[in-house]
Amino acid sequence: MKRYSYLILALALHTTLTGCTKPESEPVSPTPEPTHAEAPKSAADDETQFSESGTQTTLPPIALDPFTVDSLHIGDLALGHFNLYVKGGEPAAVRAWVGDEAATNVVVTKAEFEVDHHCAHIEVPSPLPAEAKLWVEIETADGARLKGSTPVQ
Repeated sequence: MKRYSYLILALALHTTLTGCTKPESEPVSPTPEPTHAEAPKSAADDETQFSESGTQTTLPPIALDPFTVDSLHIGDLALGHFNLYVKGGEPAAVRAWVGDEAATNVVVTKAEFEVDHHCAHIEVPSPLPAEAKLWVEIETADGARLKGSTPVQ
């Protein structure tokens, strides 16, 4: 009985070490990639919606002592792609929206810093009220909030 136990153990060990490999003479074929149908993209998923290409419309500067914000929107105003160039210091945060000063019924967007400017993707109200402006709020390092605007039309 002891002999059979050693034989079974030796066969199991041999099978474990050599049984799972293919002989070297047998070519290995690559596993084909599964094909998946690509889901349709929505406008929100489309990266070109916020591309840097398109007509750039420079807006009048916003003075927020000690800061000055030069702004422009890229492409159609309804897309809401704004670049904000903050001069005069390093803000803790930059927020922006299109609408009235109180940000009534609009989303206030925190702009993201990109290389040399802050980029804001703003939900522009539709229809756009005639008195709507681009509002920019700068939060300083000490927590103070400075707010100013410029016309968008």
